[in-house]
Amino acid sequence: MIVVDVRQQAEWKTGHIEGALHIPLTQLSNPQHQLPSDKTIVTVCRSGHRSSIAARTLARAGHDVLNLRGGMNAWARAGLPLGPAHRRTR
Repeated sequence: MIVVDVRQQAEWKTGHIEGALHIPLTQLSNPQHQLPSDKTIVTVCRSGHRSSIAARTLARAGHDVLNLRGGMNAWARAGLPLGPAHRRTR
C-alpha cells in the first residue's frame, strides 16, 4: 500500500501521514509521478474532497485506489500520529 498526500506544500508541512508520498493534486498527472500498478494507493488531503478527485483520476489510469474519507481532519480527530517528511514529490 502507498499513501499519496495530494495537499499543497504548506499543508504538507503542518503534518502528514508518516511514509506518505507528497504529490499535490495539480501535479498528479505529471509523467514523473509514475506510481506502481501492483499496490493499492490510498489518497489523502485535508478533508477528502481533493483526494477523491485524485482517487478517480488514478482509478481511471488503472490503479487500485482508496480515498481516506475525511482526510487529515479525520486522521487528526482520531488521534493518529503525524510524521516528518519521509519522501517528497518524486
